[in-house]
Amino acid sequence: KAKVYIRAALKGIPDHTEFLHGLALIHFMEKNYDQCIDLARQALSVNEKDVPALMLLGQSYSIKGYPAESIRYWTEIDNLRPDGFAAKLALIELYIMTNDHIRRTIYVDKLKNVASGKSIQEIFAAAENENPAFPIYMPDRSLLEKILSKE
Repeated sequence: KAKVYIRAALKGIPDHTEFLHGLALIHFMEKNYDQCIDLARQALSVNEKDVPALMLLGQSYSIKGYPAESIRYWTEIDNLRPDGFAAKLALIELYIMTNDHIRRTIYVDKLKNVASGKSIQEIFAAAENENPAFPIYMPDRSLLEKILSKE
């Protein structure tokens, strides 16, 4: 039912990023990633620095098996939020998946620099709280714990 209301609202205000996010998020949760991507791109056409749209794109492309596209969007988030944790964790995961050890190490170092003594659990909690109303990315805790405890 929410889709019906949001679509009606978008007819009146087609470039309203929050309506676009809401509809994109519904499609994301329904695993309709192509529609999610289309809507998130529309939001970016209105505001190229729109973090929720970038997150939806980064995670949708990751799930669809396009790590290079996912990396592009998560890198943009990291550039917009240099003190954030979620993008760095997502990029570490993506670089593990793509066997890019050099970039993985770069992002582990960036994460350590902004973590300033936080525990791994505190880093995860901070990442999850960066967008509590927009829970798109949840860190793979077991994978990241293995990597971060070694580095």
